[in-house]
Amino acid sequence: MRLDRTVLRPAAAVVCAIAVTATKASPQACAIQQGWKKDFIPADARDFSRTRVTQSGLYRVSIKAPDAEPPTGKLHEWILHVEDTTGVAVDGATICVDGGMPEHGHGLPTSPAMSGVPDGGDYRIDGMKFSMSGWWVVKFAIQAPAGTDSVRFNLQLR
Repeated sequence: MRLDRTVLRPAAAVVCAIAVTATKASPQACAIQQGWKKDFIPADARDFSRTRVTQSGLYRVSIKAPDAEPPTGKLHEWILHVEDTTGVAVDGATICVDGGMPEHGHGLPTSPAMSGVPDGGDYRIDGMKFSMSGWWVVKFAIQAPAGTDSVRFNLQLR
């Protein structure tokens, strides 16, 4: 990994920009950071289903937490299942994860990420954690041969 530092000197301040360039294969950067903040949904209109079609309709995605209700205050993993529109499992995708509590304005307390090798459309997402009860949003960006698309899931944790 190579670290590039550039110092920009505008008239009234000094700004230091740092860019990290990977010299070996590394996961692709996520482009959906903080995207959940713009997606406020009134309480009576929230869909809490665990299977959803992505925003542009490219994939059908399901989430599975270790328990019927994801735990709070405990690190855990999810399985994200990705299929195309005909029900064929999608392997070889890059998955980006983002989320938070829109009503509180804070994100996830961890940085969940895809790990391991996908198997039959199942992707392991490690590092999931919810710090408190309430309405959470988890958003996934899926980059695969059919295209890039995203899906969000609403969770009401008690």
